[in-house]
Amino acid sequence: FRGLTLETCRNSAVLMKDCEGCRLEDCMVRNVGHHALIVEDGHDCGARNCTFHGMGGGGVYLVDGNRRTLEASRHFVEGCEIHHFGRWNRMYRPGVFISGVGMRAVGNSIHDCPHAAILFFGCEHLLASNEIARVCNDSNDCGAFYSGQSWLHRGNRIIGNRFHDIIGRGGKYTRTIYIDDAS
Repeated sequence: FRGLTLETCRNSAVLMKDCEGCRLEDCMVRNVGHHALIVEDGHDCGARNCTFHGMGGGGVYLVDGNRRTLEASRHFVEGCEIHHFGRWNRMYRPGVFISGVGMRAVGNSIHDCPHAAILFFGCEHLLASNEIARVCNDSNDCGAFYSGQSWLHRGNRIIGNRFHDIIGRGGKYTRTIYIDDAS
């Protein structure tokens, strides 16, 4: 889908399930009740050069990849602006959620939200060249990039991202990259 504006739905705007090579390009999703885009299973699906804002939940959810064989799904979010989300579900509804194997969030601008910019779980993900600002606004035990709870999350790469104005609730500290409960 290219050049569409999707808005004012009660649930998520787009669900791609068991798809191959599907993507949103140069689209806008705004003022939806849940998420802008959910991608489950399949491979090589995602969003490129889109704007997502005003979601009641999170931005883009990418879930797939075989953790047993480490076969990558190659789902992606690239060059997107994701902001002012988490209106109704304020915690654990990030701009980008990644869970599985071999996905990428590259060159995005994620800003102005109550919790994490990117939550990632699994293996072999690439988080690169993103600009992250004014996130974790209603949180303290949080991070702009947030993961943890498993020693099996291996091979993830965080490269060349820019973080600024990351200040938690009440002006208290929070983290830019937080690997929670992994000690």
